[in-house]
Amino acid sequence: QAWIPERSFSHELGYGGKVDLHCPTIVLDVKTKEFTDKVEAFDDHIMQLAAYRAGLGIPNARCANVFVSRSVPGLVKIIEHSEADIKKGFEMFYHLLKYWQLSKGYE
Repeated sequence: QAWIPERSFSHELGYGGKVDLHCPTIVLDVKTKEFTDKVEAFDDHIMQLAAYRAGLGIPNARCANVFVSRSVPGLVKIIEHSEADIKKGFEMFYHLLKYWQLSKGYE
């Protein structure tokens, strides 16, 4: 795979971002967090990945969070999200984006 780190993008819907790491088939977002054993992703993590995937123009890419523990040196957990979760995450993101745009007067 040809991996691309820290790529910025803008999307026609009126948002942009900077992706930690991606290739043509995978989008990864790295998070550092206090944890010792278990870690979980939240809706905002999934929405972010879904928006990144759309922003990069790779609608079928797999999406995952890479959690790096600040509590235990060397502990890393990868959580890959299902396609259903990513699709739901994009719908959630889209509606929040529209709300924000309307509240700020951007049409």
